[in-house]
Amino acid sequence: MTDRSDNFLQGPLAGKLFRFAVPVAFTIICEQLVNGTDVLVLGQFVGPEAMAVVGNDMPVLTLLISLLKYMASPTLDMKKVLAYFKE
Repeated sequence: MTDRSDNFLQGPLAGKLFRFAVPVAFTIICEQLVNGTDVLVLGQFVGPEAMAVVGNDMPVLTLLISLLKYMASPTLDMKKVLAYFKE
């Protein structure tokens, strides 16, 4: 069995960044679509106040979800990155 972990410190970087960025971009696009749908439905059926609340919390929630999701991601081994910069 081969080791499929990506070491960002060795070898060409472009392919590794692309494989990392595609799922991140897809996730962000899906989050934006869900939030846009929420705003449209609430604006149509509940009213402008509810639409404003959901529309204004989008940047905060996107930031929070992104930070938590990518801090928990095992893609980057922070021990290896820190050891590289200590050398």
